[in-house]
Amino acid sequence: KPFRVILTINGSENKYSYDIVEKYSEFKSIEFCGLISREEVFKKFNEVDALIFPSRLETWGLPISEFKITKKPMLVADLPYAKETVGEYSKVNFFETNNADMLSRLMYDIIYDKSNFQGNNKVIEPSLEGWKEIFELILKN
Repeated sequence: KPFRVILTINGSENKYSYDIVEKYSEFKSIEFCGLISREEVFKKFNEVDALIFPSRLETWGLPISEFKITKKPMLVADLPYAKETVGEYSKVNFFETNNADMLSRLMYDIIYDKSNFQGNNKVIEPSLEGWKEIFELILKN
């Protein structure tokens, strides 16, 4: 079944994004749309079937909060900030950020309507105390 992953980079952001676009631009299933306006973001939210949010370092995943209104599936990094941002939501699965196989299986399940969502039923309260714990968490991920 054909699918498409839309990434909000186009290679002009930095060397890393440039390398990603150079390496994967030949794949028809990947679209690099670059930075888009807020209006375009909500238009894309209505067009797509799911959101993938893999960020390993966020203070708040705004696209997660905004996407929830669609009531569509989300695949989100299995990290405390993401669980807090997701809050109570049934159509979500969390994946380990360094586990591409896990993410691909979850994507496959959404594409072929085989998802068993784990959901998120509680808001995770931050439990870090002090800068040392914050830096340890950041360096660990």
